[in-house]
Amino acid sequence: MVHVQGDVSLVNSVLTRCCRAQCTFTLAGNTAVTGTGTWTITSGTGSITDASSPTTTVTGVTAGITSVLRWTITNGSCSSHDEVSLINDLAVTTSNAGADQSQCATSTFTLAGNNPATGTGLWTIVSGPGTITDASSPTTTVTGVTAGQTTVLRWTITNGSCSSNDEVSLTNDVAVSVAAAGTDQAQCATSTFTLAGNTAVSGTGVWTITSGAGSITTPASPTSTVTGVTAGQTTVLRWTITNGSCSSFDEVSLINDVAVTVAAAGTDQAQCATSTFTLAGNTAVSGTGVWTITSGDGAITDASSPTTTVTGVTAGQTTVLRWTITNGTCSSFDEVSLTNDVAVTVAAAGTDQAQCATSTFTLAGNTAVSGTGMDNNKW
Repeated sequence: MVHVQGDVSLVNSVLTRCCRAQCTFTLAGNTAVTGTGTWTITSGTGSITDASSPTTTVTGVTAGITSVLRWTITNGSCSSHDEVSLINDLAVTTSNAGADQSQCATSTFTLAGNNPATGTGLWTIVSGPGTITDASSPTTTVTGVTAGQTTVLRWTITNGSCSSNDEVSLTNDVAVSVAAAGTDQAQCATSTFTLAGNTAVSGTGVWTITSGAGSITTPASPTSTVTGVTAGQTTVLRWTITNGSCSSFDEVSLINDVAVTVAAAGTDQAQCATSTFTLAGNTAVSGTGVWTITSGDGAITDASSPTTTVTGVTAGQTTVLRWTITNGTCSSFDEVSLTNDVAVTVAAAGTDQAQCATSTFTLAGNTAVSGTGMDNNKW
């Protein structure tokens, strides 16, 4: 407000703000064309450096308080005055927008700005799509962040001429392909495997070994080879597809089975009118053995014993048995034939013969009902 009495120059009325703990203000009073000017403090705190200078500095204005100064130009009984307000705004709380956030296929985020101790806060979108639910809340939600894009928001705390801002990035990552590591694999005495993971439509895949021995040739290839799988052990691999905060994984087991002992079923056996046989398979050093009947009749007493008995082999027939030694995918087998020969007709060579001066005889042996007959006499 300008007050004029008589014919004197007028002062320029202004409002000056400062945002520092120790503010120095520079006044902007007009120069007195007639008369002389003087600064006085009408309210508040402060120290005028040169009260007669229209552009003097003022120090010591208390933070958070407004000081009012009056510039009075006087010439005898004539005077004019005007006032200016100096405001030393309280410094604001340093703005903190919270840590950057990434979510998987989720378009709604909850912000984590700090609560202003002094001043007021306001969220604004700097870049990217989205809608702020409550711009003045430090923990507002933001919706509509597009999948595959990043939205940047700014949290600004303001108190008069004081302000502080910080930014946060919100990323809505595109969901990845569901990882498929392929079916478990077992091989016999082979340490190299070819994997069968699926190709990542979105994101990138990588193989890692979670347990067991081995070396992955190309970790980023879904169909990489794996070498060095220890015989007799299982190696577990994980195929992980990742896109930012989105990930999916699946595991596959690779088994390198130890080679088995070569199976030996023993020599073929033939018995006369006897239906029970004792087998002579070899003992499995690695793997386990089992007897099976591949043809003919019979009953195996203990199929897992290499030297089990076999009963019920039909007279006049041959039974074939297989001795198979197995360890996972490794196996070896051998076969043996058991023949129960039919009992022969009891041989009868006829009565003894005596002839007079005759060297030729006619024998009278009986006919073989089963088997074949032969005269083994040597002359």
